[in-house]
Amino acid sequence: MKLEELEKSFKELMTINGEQEKRVRYHETRAHNLTISYLILQALFFLGFSSSQPPSGSDSGRRIKWWVPFSMILVSSIIFFMAFLDAVTMFYRVQYHLDINYMEQDLMYKKIHDAKHPLPKSHVSIQLNECHTVKVDVFKLLKRKVCIYFTTVSLFALTVFQLYACRFVYHAV
Repeated sequence: MKLEELEKSFKELMTINGEQEKRVRYHETRAHNLTISYLILQALFFLGFSSSQPPSGSDSGRRIKWWVPFSMILVSSIIFFMAFLDAVTMFYRVQYHLDINYMEQDLMYKKIHDAKHPLPKSHVSIQLNECHTVKVDVFKLLKRKVCIYFTTVSLFALTVFQLYACRFVYHAV
């Protein structure tokens, strides 16, 4: 490639990376906001349902009362997890493509540098222009996945605890 073409491609990739960074921040913020709002909602459910006592009287009144908070927590959790998994999946995909773009940009920068400052003819060198491959840092990907899985499992465990606590509070009477 010519130097002008490389510089033009480099600038275009910089523009694309700027847009990708905005998308990454959007999906990351969306996942954080969903998580925080879910934790607040679950805390409100827990405080509200644990402070109210089920009505005394017939056993059927307690069972109906027990299913109301259980259903509310279950439905809100299902809706949350659908939105959360969408946000986290999109974050992971966009971040992955941004990482690849950064590596391609780095490779282009090296090619531009080599085109501007060619090696002297007296040196025996192997041209590595065709040998450069873009490899993603596996550790970063693994770390990102572990963080996502840990957060998802923790929130799922919290939901299971909430559902069990809801049942326990209304059957303990």
